[in-house]
Amino acid sequence: MKEMLNFLGSEQSKEDKIRGLRVAIKQAEKYENENLVIRLEAELRAVEKGEEFNVNTFNKQDEQRKKLKPKHRILREMQEIEKVNDKDYWNWDGIDNIKSYEHTFRSILEKLNYSDFQDLVEQREYLSKRQLHVLDLFGGAYFLKDLSSVKTITGVRLRNIDDTLLNDLDTIPHEPKYTQRLKSIVQESKRNIIEGNLYKNETWKKIIEDSKQKQRPAFDLIICRPEGPFAASGKPNTKGISILDVEDDGVAREEIYIRLLEKALSMLAVYGLFLSQIPGIKTPPSLKEEFWKQYIPRKEKEGFKFYSDRENDSPDRVFAVERTNDI
Repeated sequence: MKEMLNFLGSEQSKEDKIRGLRVAIKQAEKYENENLVIRLEAELRAVEKGEEFNVNTFNKQDEQRKKLKPKHRILREMQEIEKVNDKDYWNWDGIDNIKSYEHTFRSILEKLNYSDFQDLVEQREYLSKRQLHVLDLFGGAYFLKDLSSVKTITGVRLRNIDDTLLNDLDTIPHEPKYTQRLKSIVQESKRNIIEGNLYKNETWKKIIEDSKQKQRPAFDLIICRPEGPFAASGKPNTKGISILDVEDDGVAREEIYIRLLEKALSMLAVYGLFLSQIPGIKTPPSLKEEFWKQYIPRKEKEGFKFYSDRENDSPDRVFAVERTNDI
């Protein structure tokens, strides 16, 4: 890492410096050096804008930021989310409810000319002439009624709630179709659940290891609906989360979300599709617009195409990303 920082300080082109900073950030994240990540990200933003980065000025500003709740402290709280009793799960866990994936992603599905997620996987299987690998982040992989177009579907969440939902069938009246469909999904051999906290690197390592075991090169469809720690819920399946009630530096949670986005995009197959909800964060509109204005063109150069649910290119509630080539 020291050699990398020395290299970054040498004379080089803007493009080389940006490339070197991105590599250095990934290395710092690998070793979980959050303070160095924050400094390198600040330098990267300055270089991209063509501004001079002054370490002393940054350090002074950093001292002011530490009086607030910085990103690394919020991330630590997210990483310390604990499991609770078996009866606690999100109100919209499971299937066939008003908070369905179709409900959340309706606007972007319409933008992409799909009637629902079933239509999406069927059309994409037809075009690719093969079954799809699907990843559901922060979810239990319940959202597809028919898995004939799917080779594997993986849900990643704090814990597997299949047994809880099935046990509730005996205590809470349900329509026969609901009961039959839920049992069918839970028993499906193509489906599996990875338990883990997505704010911890070890959970992403579990996903990678699972892909190796299944000889899965990448995911053709990734869904991300991070309503959990980012937003309040009437019936949360987590405890000890104080991040919702504190002040941070204004962009801490946003930066954590972008880290999740980067990790997810790295697992997307060529011509694969990623759909994400933007969680309840409080970035000022002008800052958010400016971020997407810089972020989207950079990712497009890396081989990704963005689809917004709005008329302009800046995502609002949900958005989609397609990987157009393998760079």
